[in-house]
Amino acid sequence: MPFKAVPRPIRHPPRLLAAVAAGAVTLAAAAVAPAVAGTMLRPGVRPSAHVAVAEPSASGFYIRGGGDGHGIGMSQYGTLGYAEHGWGYRRILAHYYEGTAIGSVSTSRIVTVLLADGAASFSGATKAGDHTLKSGTSYTVRALASGRLELLASAKKVADFSAPLTVSGSGPLTLAGLGEYRGSFVFRPDGAGGVETVNAVDIEDYVRGVVSAEMPASWPAQALDAQAVAARTYALTSG
Repeated sequence: MPFKAVPRPIRHPPRLLAAVAAGAVTLAAAAVAPAVAGTMLRPGVRPSAHVAVAEPSASGFYIRGGGDGHGIGMSQYGTLGYAEHGWGYRRILAHYYEGTAIGSVSTSRIVTVLLADGAASFSGATKAGDHTLKSGTSYTVRALASGRLELLASAKKVADFSAPLTVSGSGPLTLAGLGEYRGSFVFRPDGAGGVETVNAVDIEDYVRGVVSAEMPASWPAQALDAQAVAARTYALTSG
């Protein structure tokens, strides 16, 4: 499926971004049950924060707090607890995302994830635009004043291209400083003299990476399924 550029790729915090990089390549497919492949919450309804408020009690107390996330949407440990008590993924999602419904989407969809701004070096690619590359060679992309992109290997010019530039290979691509990614890299000037690097990846590979970053594969299948649906919905409704 050809890559179609979108103006606002998904943005992840560095912690999750690094984990997604590894998970997208290494997570076993069995960790995301085939039953929820292509399943998402119905588009157009944004998740809202679910805040449990304890009833006042003369003898009770409640604790207010949170983890290191954004505090909106689904709690991974809450999902674990509900799954261990027999809840299915549909019931878990209905609890955390009130007012939504389960829908479906093609599993061949491509999503884009913003990986970095600034310097851009990669390896593992065999093609840049219509130019053939060597997978074992490391390349650097540099933005030119003209708005074009220059590709270099060992500080020597290989070619220059109009933006955006898409590079691909027969296997995972490596982005220097971040790790391996499936799919392709798309480069364009970032407007500040650097280069914006975007990963264009199949939606199911993206979901596998996110699930492995957010939950251990040993957790109950219904918890993993709920995370997969939430991640897929986020990817397709962000931007």
